[in-house]
Amino acid sequence: MLFKSTQTGLLRRAVRLSLLPPVCAVALPVVADMPAASFDGKSRNTPVIDTPIGKKAKLAATTPLNDDDESPIHTYEDWLALATVGKRGLTPLLEPTDLDSDTPVKRVLEEVVVTGTRTEQAAIDSPVKVEVINARTIERQHARDIAEALKTAPGVQLHDVSGKQGQEVVLQGIGADRVLVLIDSEPVAASTGSAVDVTQVSAAGVERIEIVKGATSVLYGSNAIGGVLNIITAQPKLGWHGKFAFDLGSYGDQNPSGNTWQMARQRTDAQLSYGGELFNFSAGVNARFSDGFQVDPDQVRNQGESGHRINSHLDFGFMLDDESEYEFGYERYDQELRADFLDYKPGLPAPLLKLKEDDVVRERYTGRGTWRWDDGEAIFRAYHESFVNTSVPDGISNRTANLDSNKASLQINQQAWENQVWTLGVDYFAETLMQDKDGTSELERPQESREAFEAYVQDEIEIGNLTLLPGVRWQYDSDFGAHAVPAVNGRYDFIDDGDWQIFMRGGIGQGYRVANLKERYFVFDHSQIGYKILGNPDLKPESSVSYQLGFVVANLNHFQLDINLFRNDLTDLIETEVAGYVDDAANPHVLYSYVNVAKARTQGVEVSAQYWPVDSLSLRLGYQYLDAKNLSSGYALNNRPRNQVTASVDYQTPFGMDLILINRWFDEQPNYELDSDTGGLVRKFITPSYTALDLKVNQGVGAGVSLYGGVDNILDAQRNFDFEQLDQRPITGRLFYVGFQYDF
Repeated sequence: MLFKSTQTGLLRRAVRLSLLPPVCAVALPVVADMPAASFDGKSRNTPVIDTPIGKKAKLAATTPLNDDDESPIHTYEDWLALATVGKRGLTPLLEPTDLDSDTPVKRVLEEVVVTGTRTEQAAIDSPVKVEVINARTIERQHARDIAEALKTAPGVQLHDVSGKQGQEVVLQGIGADRVLVLIDSEPVAASTGSAVDVTQVSAAGVERIEIVKGATSVLYGSNAIGGVLNIITAQPKLGWHGKFAFDLGSYGDQNPSGNTWQMARQRTDAQLSYGGELFNFSAGVNARFSDGFQVDPDQVRNQGESGHRINSHLDFGFMLDDESEYEFGYERYDQELRADFLDYKPGLPAPLLKLKEDDVVRERYTGRGTWRWDDGEAIFRAYHESFVNTSVPDGISNRTANLDSNKASLQINQQAWENQVWTLGVDYFAETLMQDKDGTSELERPQESREAFEAYVQDEIEIGNLTLLPGVRWQYDSDFGAHAVPAVNGRYDFIDDGDWQIFMRGGIGQGYRVANLKERYFVFDHSQIGYKILGNPDLKPESSVSYQLGFVVANLNHFQLDINLFRNDLTDLIETEVAGYVDDAANPHVLYSYVNVAKARTQGVEVSAQYWPVDSLSLRLGYQYLDAKNLSSGYALNNRPRNQVTASVDYQTPFGMDLILINRWFDEQPNYELDSDTGGLVRKFITPSYTALDLKVNQGVGAGVSLYGGVDNILDAQRNFDFEQLDQRPITGRLFYVGFQYDF
């Protein structure tokens, strides 16, 4: 190894090695014939490695290893050399060609997570349920951004960002304003201060996406009532590595030119990285371009947004000694999008065609330091993010919104006795919002701001087959005062004999969310297309109680079945309701306002199953039943399908071609517009049920070159644009695309 541990003791070796970056370990050259180890004096098919958190990370193997075996794998260091556990979890150092990605070893390595407990452990062993979308899935399914990467996640729903063609994440029926989106465990500033537009986050360079549903963790504060989406970026591998990918796509008869063969969508992705003994860096650019699409060629309106989305990043890290490491990063997102809309004016014989503009510049600076000692570590993180949104929503007026976010945090993981790990931390967060229209502020004051101080403590306790995870979080908000929320998670293993695992896990936790600056002060003026949303400075904080209970049966070599029951009781839920109507002859529109709904509830069941009958075939099935209701009005929460099914088939042919079929079915989704004064029904719209079917194809041709292509939305399910803001069916119709990738 490049860095050798001189300390003795299992825990010391595990702590030191697990926290080194990927450049600090060397993978063994032969894995296919690798025998299993016996660290506890017994011959086992699946050796175990104790990690700093006391839970066991499993590495699958095939045959026992006797004490007199000549295999080079005898020690924990030998096993840890197979993979590294850094800030982003366990990451294999092998190239994809070195190890078949469908082997049990690969599957287990890819499923190591950090989000559930903020300490590294296998997802199958976590006391908190963490769902994972790994890099292999993201790349082989040609996901361009995080929204596309989430297509196969069971029970995850994507909603349109209000007034835009971006998308936001809904978990267990809880809206995107209450889902915390992280990049490498640090928050992403929400689009105009409310929900994160996940189409603005590129999927390039992502190692995995981790999803925790519900508010059963005390490690995350306000905005995590619905859960956490943690986007983990890849660490540089040893030596120089790079990738270049390019693809073209066509909307067929919806191409704006009317030419079926026009390449109306393009993507270019270039990534470069270096991993050395003391220093590593990575840089990349991912650019997506679109000419938009036109549903009706006889109309002049272009329904699809045209323009570009460009993500770029530069990251580097270094080690001064084997007790500390430091990482710094810069990310930038540039967006320029244009879309047509029809402005209906009373007295005019026909609507006016106008152009809506939406430009975004997001800059993000991050820093991190890690210091280790015999039985623990301290991690300091800091970031600054600037989000500037310049738009012309009505074709006339210029609006600029500036959201600045700053955060600093300190986390300590400390081994206590033999079977406990304490996690303690403090966070400081501050944000400011400025918004003006044609140079005049639309806020009550020229600048609105808030600060928050938070502290948390969590104890992971192992008692035989039982794991307990109690904790509490305290937070103070400059506008809403202090509040504390407790949570407890637990897990009990019925069977854990290496290949087979049968266990239960569950949790109960309180959630708490203060109204953000957008909900209190922002004016979202789309009056030219019929509506305006007003902030409400009198909003109260939301609170919730989340219940999660799951049962898992898994054979690490062949299948996994996961059944999870959930219920979320929400109080003072913040939603938009009709506040009035402006009967202006020149510009009539509906007024909406943010209000506290007295009570709401989401409950249901999620079932996910994975089955690998042979190495070349993978089958996945996900189902969610959801009952989401506004208990004050008696109506269902808007745009929540009662039933949702996700299924995929992944087959690798004998001649090396990958064929992937992804099917998603959504039940009908009601939308109720309620009067904020009377609670009465103003209007009802139902999105009909629909099926979205995608086909993906990959073919390696040698020398690092691969070809890929596919058809998205084969059945051409598409919304009715006469009800564009209400219909939840896909915006884009059928899309054909082809591309190539070169890895070096």
